[in-house]
Amino acid sequence: MSTACLATEIPNRPRGASIQHDVESVIEDMVASLPNPKELSAEQRRAIIARYAGVLEGNFIYWSRSL
Repeated sequence: MSTACLATEIPNRPRGASIQHDVESVIEDMVASLPNPKELSAEQRRAIIARYAGVLEGNFIYWSRSL
């Protein structure tokens, strides 16, 4: 499994509604880059969950210690 990196150019437009549109567009691009969960094996799904759980736990511990 590889990690995708998205680079999106945001054109110069008036602020407000265009920011919402830009954010939604970036989210759609990111979701489209993700693998189809139905095509992943149980082992691949577990590996993804374990990797992200480790990252989130590490960040939570760091954040909670800074309080």
